[in-house]
This record gives sequence, structure tokens and C-alpha cells, in this order.
Amino acid sequence: MPITFHLWKDGSGIIEIKVDEYFAKANGYKSVSDMAEKTIGQAKFNEMFGGVPEWIRASPNGEFTFVGINPILFN
Repeated sequence: MPITFHLWKDGSGIIEIKVDEYFAKANGYKSVSDMAEKTIGQAKFNEMFGGVPEWIRASPNGEFTFVGINPILFN
């Protein structure tokens, strides 16, 4: 299963992982929608980000943080 990573080369050390079916399955879920429902729920993702964000940040200690902006905040 290919997992796509972004490694920011601006000195920040940020690593992001693409949230797709492979990522969900690698973390024990059946799909992205299954992952959404079994974590904070699809409704909360919709409220916070307008859906499941495309990228997730990985911290050095293995914690994940979703990356996205609520579309209501767009001009």
C-alpha cells in the first residue's frame, strides 16, 4: 500500500501524510469514511473542515493532527 508523505524542507521539520484509503487501512480502518466515523465522526469533520482533510500532520511522538481550514472562513 503506497503512503504519500510531504516533508517540509523549510526547516520546520513538518511531516504530512495524505489521507486516503491506504492511510485509513494502514491504521486499521476499512476506509476513510470508516475512519472518520470511528474517530470524531463525519459530521464533526464536515463542521470543522468541510469534510475529511486531504492531509494529516505527524508529530515526532506519533500523534496525528488534521490539517485544514473551515470553508466558512474563506472569502
